[in-house]
Amino acid sequence: MTPEDLIRLRHMLDAVSEALSFVKDKCMHVFVDNRMLTLAVIKELEIIARPARPVRLLALARLPRSLTNEHISHSCSPR
Repeated sequence: MTPEDLIRLRHMLDAVSEALSFVKDKCMHVFVDNRMLTLAVIKELEIIARPARPVRLLALARLPRSLTNEHISHSCSPR
């Protein structure tokens, strides 16, 4: 893995962490109804996607598969 790959992966992981912190304990209807929140998450997804393009598949294959759905709240009632 090149130093550039490591930098790109760090930016991607930071953006994932930020996006997850935005939606932590939020219900889907809160996310959808809150335009500022939605746009903030979209921006983080753009940050994740941008450096992902040049990262080598081999580098991505070496990453641990530790991301789960644990950050998604299932306790909210429907609207």
